[in-house]
Amino acid sequence: MRNKIYIWLAVGAILFALVIVAVYWPKSTQDGKAENVVYGSVLMPEVISQFAADGENGIVNIKPDKGIGQLPVGEYHSRLWRTEREDDQGNTWVLTGQS
Repeated sequence: MRNKIYIWLAVGAILFALVIVAVYWPKSTQDGKAENVVYGSVLMPEVISQFAADGENGIVNIKPDKGIGQLPVGEYHSRLWRTEREDDQGNTWVLTGQS
């Protein structure tokens, strides 16, 4: 009898958690950005093709366009950056830095 009570308590807790997540999870738009999050612009050298930062919104991975990327407003630590270049023979060179 006691096991059934624990099972129902666990099921109830899981259902409660799912309802909370469904209600408060930011809704995504078609471009993949959340509606309830304010974004800010990040300026970086134009040669940077990928940038990842770790902060209060988790790990955010952006691909800047002409040196401008969008991040949710907050404090971040640089996690990764990447630049690519193609030489005269058509070989692609990639330089990556990460912390």
